[in-house]
Amino acid sequence: MVETISLEDLKLKLKGIFCAENKTDKKYSDIWLSDVDFGGLYQSDKFVLNVKAEHQIMSCNEEIKYIITNLFKQLTKEERTFIWRVDVYNSHEQVHCQSDDIVIYTNANPC
Repeated sequence: MVETISLEDLKLKLKGIFCAENKTDKKYSDIWLSDVDFGGLYQSDKFVLNVKAEHQIMSCNEEIKYIITNLFKQLTKEERTFIWRVDVYNSHEQVHCQSDDIVIYTNANPC
């Protein structure tokens, strides 16, 4: 049986993940999802996970890798299907690190 997840459930799960991270040296002040824009052709169910970091980011690659690794550990495959890309903002609300499109799962190649 396939479990369905709502966007609200995903938001709660992401909140829990990043609140737990805030108990370590990593500090994230804002987390939000924004729609992936495929040129306005259609509404997708894909989102950019935006993360505002308050800690010093030494390496964009390592920061994004850290976030994605945690997402893979704590989200189900179905939950990960919502996330298209991860963008990390610095404390001045400027994009500091932007991943390439990270397709975690597609219908064409699910396993």
